[in-house]
Amino acid sequence: MKTIRKLKLDEKSIVSTIIFLTPIFQAFLLDEIDVLRAIDHPNVISLVEVYESERRVHLILPYYSGGELFDRIKDKVFYKERDAVLVMKSILSGLEYLERKRVVHRDLKPENLILKSKDNDYDLVIADFGLATFLPSCNTLKEQKCGSLGFIAPEMLNNQEYNCKANMFSAGAIMYQILTGRMAFGGFTSKEV
Repeated sequence: MKTIRKLKLDEKSIVSTIIFLTPIFQAFLLDEIDVLRAIDHPNVISLVEVYESERRVHLILPYYSGGELFDRIKDKVFYKERDAVLVMKSILSGLEYLERKRVVHRDLKPENLILKSKDNDYDLVIADFGLATFLPSCNTLKEQKCGSLGFIAPEMLNNQEYNCKANMFSAGAIMYQILTGRMAFGGFTSKEV
């Protein structure tokens, strides 16, 4: 288990304090830090600094005042098509960059898309790389199921090999939610989805 506490440092930075209690969460955290150190794109969150103590890791990240895309969708109910195009352009620009860097996010959903400003409904960054990993040289992954139901690619749900295209499936599910205000796939278990 890991505990995360977020604290706004100033108008430009936020600190995420992570207390890890198990080796598996420590491994995920180290992967997250490796991924964040390797990426630099306007539509992908960046890592400003990392500070470690004996039981805690503090990630310093940029602060964005716009909040989660999920909350914006709830407030708007749905996006008009012309605005949805701009949202998807931001998402797809970030995903195209991540694919070039061979990064599979594995938990892409509206809650992990952070709007840069309260005054802008479409300029965003892809965030929360806690389940992200680099694609190995064999070009496929077949690890444990991870991610959020409704946004996980079918091949991940079925324990089949997958790659960066799993990010694109999630983007399609997000686009559906942006345009309709509803999730593309309902259900509470992987079988129902």
